[in-house]
Amino acid sequence: MISLDIASHTTPLGRVQMALRGGLLCALTLDQAFPPFSWQIERRFPICAKRTRSDAASLVKRALDAYFAGDLRALSTLPLDLGGSDFQRAVWSASRRLWRSRATARGTLFGSRAAAVPASSE
Repeated sequence: MISLDIASHTTPLGRVQMALRGGLLCALTLDQAFPPFSWQIERRFPICAKRTRSDAASLVKRALDAYFAGDLRALSTLPLDLGGSDFQRAVWSASRRLWRSRATARGTLFGSRAAAVPASSE
């Protein structure tokens, strides 16, 4: 059975809830988000044991605090468990490497894989 550590943290945007699996961040959601945090967790991990452990999320909390204090790179070092397809993980990995203000063409990021994405999905 999968074990998830659940924690929350207050940010300038409001309270966020997070889930970690084996020390990897697998969910981070604003408290007032839709769909609700519990639905998101149950959809991805239908059978899991949930433990409330704020200490498990201390790295994530420090990164969030640093980000909101102005360190725009603070979140880029968080260890993540994103799930998703191979293509989705490639997109998310590439987007994490981008500077916030830098505009990059999709073809530059994904090379020949960008051509395989139908125009209707943009």
